[in-house]
Amino acid sequence: MLNLWDQRRSRTCVIISPSDDMTRYMYVRRESAMPRVLAVGEFHRDLQQPWSGQLKAALAAQKIRGRDAMVLLPRSDLEISTLRVPPATEKELPQLVHNLLGESTGDPSNPQIVDYVVARSADEHGCEVLTVGCPEQQLQTVRQSLSECGLTLRHATYATFGAVELLRLFRTAAPTTEIIVGVGERDIDVAVVQSDSPVMFRTIPRSTDVDSRVAQRLAGELHRTLTFSIDGDDEEAHVFVLGSVEEQEILAAALADELAAPVSIVDPRKHITLSDAVSHEGILRFVDLMGAAHAWNRGTQELDLVHPKRPPKPMPVWVRPAVIAAAAMLLIATGTWYVRDIQNQQQDQITQESKKLKTRSERASRALIRKDDADLISSWYHDEVVWLDELNNLARRLPPSTEVAIQKLVLSASNNNRGVIDLSVNVSEADVMARMEDSIRDPRHSVSSKRVTDTEDRGSFPWQFQTRIVIDNAVEMQPIEPRVEDQEPVDERGSTGDTTAAAEGEAVEILPTEPAL
Repeated sequence: MLNLWDQRRSRTCVIISPSDDMTRYMYVRRESAMPRVLAVGEFHRDLQQPWSGQLKAALAAQKIRGRDAMVLLPRSDLEISTLRVPPATEKELPQLVHNLLGESTGDPSNPQIVDYVVARSADEHGCEVLTVGCPEQQLQTVRQSLSECGLTLRHATYATFGAVELLRLFRTAAPTTEIIVGVGERDIDVAVVQSDSPVMFRTIPRSTDVDSRVAQRLAGELHRTLTFSIDGDDEEAHVFVLGSVEEQEILAAALADELAAPVSIVDPRKHITLSDAVSHEGILRFVDLMGAAHAWNRGTQELDLVHPKRPPKPMPVWVRPAVIAAAAMLLIATGTWYVRDIQNQQQDQITQESKKLKTRSERASRALIRKDDADLISSWYHDEVVWLDELNNLARRLPPSTEVAIQKLVLSASNNNRGVIDLSVNVSEADVMARMEDSIRDPRHSVSSKRVTDTEDRGSFPWQFQTRIVIDNAVEMQPIEPRVEDQEPVDERGSTGDTTAAAEGEAVEILPTEPAL
């Protein structure tokens, strides 16, 4: 955690984010509402000269004379893992994490410094802890390099934690499951936050393709990330893309189509104060540093390898024998006969409780077997959707083929006892869409649409909409009477005419899809 004495004596800080090819730095001053950025800069790494010399020259060029420094380490320099910790209090948690890590913190000749954050809230089964480790020798090298520049290393953390700090500033609704996407020149950093706690971090290499193609691959990676990081029964995730609307609009729109989830573009420049010497446009390359500046300004550094959470120091050697001797004297004073009587009573009570425990364990085992069978049957029928009945019901409710043409139809099922029908629809008039929604909507079906295009190139169907129908399996389907205009007269042989819902010349394509996780 952040050292409170350092907070009181330090009004400014140099935040540095080094990587293999580029180093960015930001000089900030502490203020009450939000930090003020006094200067920013970056330089490419020159392997022909020491990194400390390059940094010292860059700081001197901008006349930065700070004393304290914070370093944001990249993912390649850290070891991040998740631990499942049994139930424990806040004071017991550091010792449990230390015991679970054991000897797995690296080479004994070069031990690691490990700090952690609670990834999921504690319950009766314990909690999940996200650990971040860095070799002690590497941190010592960074400290020595900063010392050559006249700086003292006060804090060291993972760079992407800055994006999590920014999310807490522009969140407007109660936190559920959120995905933060930070787009860099070569990598895309992804952070998954659930109930205001980070549960997973990923760094995905970025290609040079256009944003729409990058979004397709990124959406697939996000699907896999959500599968392994959150429960499938959770609500739909909300995606936040960091950057300006002008730069990230295409990527955000493509992600929204690929993920079928809400996507928001967040401009972090609205949550920081810039001095006159700092460019308002170029500051977007320093997103992680802005988030770290907010944490430093508030004194809420959640993860700090310079001041990691450690278990309490062990009791001095001489205290334990003294306590044992005092306890022995007390027992002797109370009398041997009294102690023996208490022991006998306790032994009898232990024997009786052991018999009760054995009987109840056998009952519990039988109950668990029955519960497993019931859960298996329940999960089998949990997401069952009779799609033929749903398609028949949809066909009866659609407007005539002269007014609507279906271009694409996708069926999918989710783990929250719901089915989803996604339609790409062309209609002859804009009000046809409203009538179609009113016809489909009932207690079992909810409908939402958005207009995609409005062009003259589609003949008699110039209006195109994207429509989503959500089916609630908990509500029983109500039969409906067919429309009067859809009933055709019966010929002399007793057959009826063709009553398809697609316009002439248009095909309805049902695309196979896997159930949502």
